Amino acid sequence: MKKLILIFFLTFGLVFSINAEVIHPMKLKALGMCIGCDLSYAKYSGADLSDVDLWGANLKGANLKGANLTGVILWKADLRRTNFRDANLSYADLRAANLSNTDLRGANLTGTRFTAALFCKTKTPWGVDNSDCDRVSMWRGVGD
Repeated sequence: MKKLILIFFLTFGLVFSINAEVIHPMKLKALGMCIGCDLSYAKYSGADLSDVDLWGANLKGANLKGANLTGVILWKADLRRTNFRDANLSYADLRAANLSNTDLRGANLTGTRFTAALFCKTKTPWGVDNSDCDRVSMWRGVGD
């Protein structure tokens, strides 16, 4: 009986790990949106994610280098340590996103909305931006 219970919990735990690592990227690909998804440490370098809705998504540590993110919605997204180097973020919505330790160097930011976004140790085309380091720890209760 103990073995059966152990197998059940191991299987159940595996389903949850597959959910974050497999189901959310599949949902993004199929629907073109993934609101609140956990895509942390995802590898979308050079991908076309234009006009995708990722409202409130966790993209912490993701690699989006050179990706086409034109018109993407990343409102209230966790973008800490995300690599957007040379990405096209034109007309993207990054309102209230956490951009701490994020790399935006070489990115196209034409028309990008940054209202209430947090910049701390953020590498931008205009240099390192530390304007919101005092507010980072209040964002979702976590700092970086």
